[in-house]
Amino acid sequence: MFVLYVLLDWLTTGIQNGKYILAGVFCLVSIFATCSCLHNEQPFLLKALWQEKNYRRRLEKKMQIKARELQDINEELKCLALNDELTGLYNRRGFFTLAQHQMKLAQREQKDILVIFADIDDMKKINDSFGHKEGDRAMKSMAAILKETFRTSDIVARIGGDEFAILSLQTSWDNAEILMDRLQTKVRSFNEKKLLPYTLAVSLGIALYPCDYRCTVEEMLQNADEMMYASKRNKRKTGTIG
Repeated sequence: MFVLYVLLDWLTTGIQNGKYILAGVFCLVSIFATCSCLHNEQPFLLKALWQEKNYRRRLEKKMQIKARELQDINEELKCLALNDELTGLYNRRGFFTLAQHQMKLAQREQKDILVIFADIDDMKKINDSFGHKEGDRAMKSMAAILKETFRTSDIVARIGGDEFAILSLQTSWDNAEILMDRLQTKVRSFNEKKLLPYTLAVSLGIALYPCDYRCTVEEMLQNADEMMYASKRNKRKTGTIG
């Protein structure tokens, strides 16, 4: 607008001096016509600018929502990659991933490592007699009992089928036996509630390693597994497992 005012002043001066009469008249008419159009279209221009601003604001808001949704999906996928869908515990991958980290921590901070292998007794009989839906209930129930028994800092996982594994740091043999007794006590208390049409039972095996003992997670788990199966065989001999 400032340029138009300057041009208008220049042309007016030229016309007053007798110069550029025809050109001046034509330019003045054009300038006034342009100004008139701009004045008449000003509300439409302002409205268009306001609409564009609102559109950008809505678009930015949608992009923020999509970004949050994508982040939630990524977190969910990450969780599914390490967690067992049925029980909510860590799965086999989650157990080995976290156990390897805990082993390094144990060696660095001079802490002993305890591994417990747990296997539900008579799982095949439960599935055959009551169906796989009841078998799933048995595993969910055992998962809940394990969560109640062990600390939140311990790694509790369902590593496959009816098999569970627990890794705990800085636990002595005495504490390990206390933990196993506590777990069996909680299983008995659960059965007393008669929430299931069968008795829930579990066989346990443990392996305790000093902080300076060099071994893999697989080796620790295998040794605990062998002890668990020895316990299960002993139950069969004594008739405490069918």
